[in-house]
Amino acid sequence: MSGKVRVLGVAPYEGLASMMQQYARKRTDIEMTVITANMEKGMDEVRQMYTDFDIVISRANTARVIRQECPRTVIDIGIGYYDVLRCIKLAESAHSRFAIVGFRTLTAVAQTICDLLRMPVDVFSITTSQEAKAILNDLKRSGYSAIICDALPYSYAKIVGITPYLLTSSEESLEAAIDQAVYLYQQNQRMFSETDMLKEMISSSSNQYIVLNLDGKCLFSTWHEPQQKEFTGRLGEELRQCRTEKKRSFFVTLGQQMYSVFSTYIDYAEKPYVIFRIIPCTIPLEHSKYGIAVTDKRTVMQGFIDRFIYNNTDNVNTLVENAAKTNIRSSLMIVGETGTGKDHMANVYYVENELCNNPMFVINCSLLNEKSWRFLTNSYNSPFTDNNNTIYISNIDRLSQEQQKNLLSIIIDTNVHIRNRLVFSCTQREDGSIPHVVKQFSNSLGCILVTMRPLREFRKDIPSMAGMYLNMVNQSAGKVVSGFEDGAMKLLQDYYYPHNNIQFKRILKEAVMSAQGFYISEETIREILEHEDNLYGQHKCSVEAVEENTGGAGFFVEEDQTMEEMNRRLVLHILEKCGGNQTAAAKKLGIGRTTLWRYIRNKAD
Repeated sequence: MSGKVRVLGVAPYEGLASMMQQYARKRTDIEMTVITANMEKGMDEVRQMYTDFDIVISRANTARVIRQECPRTVIDIGIGYYDVLRCIKLAESAHSRFAIVGFRTLTAVAQTICDLLRMPVDVFSITTSQEAKAILNDLKRSGYSAIICDALPYSYAKIVGITPYLLTSSEESLEAAIDQAVYLYQQNQRMFSETDMLKEMISSSSNQYIVLNLDGKCLFSTWHEPQQKEFTGRLGEELRQCRTEKKRSFFVTLGQQMYSVFSTYIDYAEKPYVIFRIIPCTIPLEHSKYGIAVTDKRTVMQGFIDRFIYNNTDNVNTLVENAAKTNIRSSLMIVGETGTGKDHMANVYYVENELCNNPMFVINCSLLNEKSWRFLTNSYNSPFTDNNNTIYISNIDRLSQEQQKNLLSIIIDTNVHIRNRLVFSCTQREDGSIPHVVKQFSNSLGCILVTMRPLREFRKDIPSMAGMYLNMVNQSAGKVVSGFEDGAMKLLQDYYYPHNNIQFKRILKEAVMSAQGFYISEETIREILEHEDNLYGQHKCSVEAVEENTGGAGFFVEEDQTMEEMNRRLVLHILEKCGGNQTAAAKKLGIGRTTLWRYIRNKAD
């Protein structure tokens, strides 16, 4: 190792991982490996990897959790006053009411800053995820629209519809932590060497066992497969049953491999634990079918961390409340334009219903081929033959009419919707019309219909949405963009977004990566939106469409008007020609009544 200190960096977010990697290249006295993981995953990763490192560096509560069990020295990067103040200024730029929620490592610094600068910001300390959820729900009901937080409350804040700003660390804080790590390593090198020797002896064992305490903490493991972390988590889910049955056997499937697991509950020790003996099965599993996948609650919840869905939170919250109040397995039909978050809605519905501890099968009709369709409708192993699962069938409008009829017949004839909880999604056209299959399935199965509103109906929320995603891109790319010029934000609010959240996310990411300073310029946004129009075409009312339907009489385009102003004049002109009949005017213009109403409302404003 040429005297270099081997450092394992555990970053709770992507931006910190990127900063660690970049800073490590400047140092000649360390060799650093960086992983991205939260508190729970960080502990599991360190448990597997720490024998190859001399020092572990992490941040805040993740460092605290790792320090409790890791025999290596764990250094906390810490949260500096500048880090907190910078995040507060970013939240203030959105001009929305915000609070600060986090562990004491964050809130102690934040409270000092707020007191010193006399900032009227509420600060809430937490110790568990349940406390975080309760506080976030109270903040939402009290009218807060944003929070500054650390990693634990981050994903749940997005579920309840609060904009989260994740507190990030500066390079100065990282440098101080690494300096401390090098110093402590030099003082404790002999102790680390002895510990490595002992751990190597344990790792060389030929037996495959995992021992967990009743909290799911790994006490011992000789299982060295790549999926050890995930496998341990699966075993943790069995602990309650293992405590009830002192000796039992069950199966665990990872990827294409199935394992037989034999458990023994030991309760005569000072602290009870469970011994798991693991044997790989020789029977191979069939490969996943194209367009058909299976997931679980843990995987879905992890996806919420990186998911960007801000609008339609009222739909999500109402759905979650209804799911919690009833055990009736009502089927759900989610309708919305491309990119409005239909998959996110389905995932939230799954996580919050009573079957969330069972698998969710995801069937994407746009990806099904002939072979996977036969498997779905004819195989004994089809998801339709199982019970007590959630089955999400997305893009049902992409099936042929014959396939739609066949699918509906199978569901009704075999009571799939009674034995399981079904969720469907269908793409709504821009004119607001809904495919016939939505009515067919909803009427036949008694589906709850949920309509996802397009992004253009949330124009007033775009500044807050942009601020939230700006914070996310800063984390992942290691950028420090602070906000938008006024003209840039006006362009974002006026744009049509035919592809909704997906397109909005892509536009903002490109803007952040193109930014030359702390603020995104109006010119940058204008160029990106022009490029979007060239790629996808402009989805606004055209003069040609009006002339074709009205003969072109009575309407003139003024060159000094914006596109938005010309569109508004077009709509009002056709509405007048139709005698105030909104349905007829929308039909002539080739737009939906919702879009028509938006232009009428803007006139009133």
